[in-house]
Amino acid sequence: MKFKNFISKFHDHQFVKFIVVGFFNTLFGYLVFAGALFVGLHYALAAAVSVAAGAIFNFQTIGHFVFGSRHYSRLFKFFTVYFLVYLLKVAGLSALQGIGVNNYLGGALLILPLGIFSFSLNKFWVFMNQIDTRKKLALELKKIDPNEPLGLELFEAVARLSVTVSFEGVLFRENDGQLEIFLTRRSASDTAYPGDWHCPGTVFRPHTPNVPYNPESDAATRLAVKEFGVHKFASYKFVGEIFINEERGVFNPRVYLVRIEDPIVTIPGESGWFSVGKLPRDMVAPHRDLIIPIALKNRNIA
Repeated sequence: MKFKNFISKFHDHQFVKFIVVGFFNTLFGYLVFAGALFVGLHYALAAAVSVAAGAIFNFQTIGHFVFGSRHYSRLFKFFTVYFLVYLLKVAGLSALQGIGVNNYLGGALLILPLGIFSFSLNKFWVFMNQIDTRKKLALELKKIDPNEPLGLELFEAVARLSVTVSFEGVLFRENDGQLEIFLTRRSASDTAYPGDWHCPGTVFRPHTPNVPYNPESDAATRLAVKEFGVHKFASYKFVGEIFINEERGVFNPRVYLVRIEDPIVTIPGESGWFSVGKLPRDMVAPHRDLIIPIALKNRNIA
């Protein structure tokens, strides 16, 4: 348990991560510097080799483990920091050499001040926007009421970061010997499948903490009222699920066969009944090819 707590703190605290990662980075850079001196390179060239190798190595480790970013748009700033480190290192070695300190010891003595210098510039210049953006987003997201719709732009932004689970309601009926399915039309302003017909659906939402809550029942009620225009479903039965990986994110539609007792009022061009054997051409492909076949296969169990 103590080890797990240590790992958790290591993951959460940037300063601790910097110390641990910085130790290995410094060890790597010093070994490169000492090795370059050992093979006979001038201290200025040895410093250049160690700084260059350290910059490439450190961009991966510091960027990922300490600041949470390895985006190559930051590479120029990162290398600029290490060029300044190089200039300071050469100047420091030269000054120490002038008072009789050998280059091996001089390189070791410069580790701490140069480490503080490079960390400060990385934190407050190279990776500053990354840190500030995440903190600001986290604070703003905490202000959002989980019981309210996110809105299209925010929904699609959040969908890129996690798997979105939805309740897809499939309603069949027999009409003059033909099996029909109820479909609604997506808004023409939707960024995904604009104006296409689909089986009505809604995403599962979180709820107020510590309040009794059934996410399946909540989604079913919202869907019945908003998309089917009825007070509630007489029944609904889960019959399968699929995963869809799209540019806007990964979606997990859960397919439910629904049954209603009240008549549905259809709106021409927005909702209606369609023969299962003659679905509209402009229809959401995963609904036509995956969701409806799952529902058809299991429709007798609802």
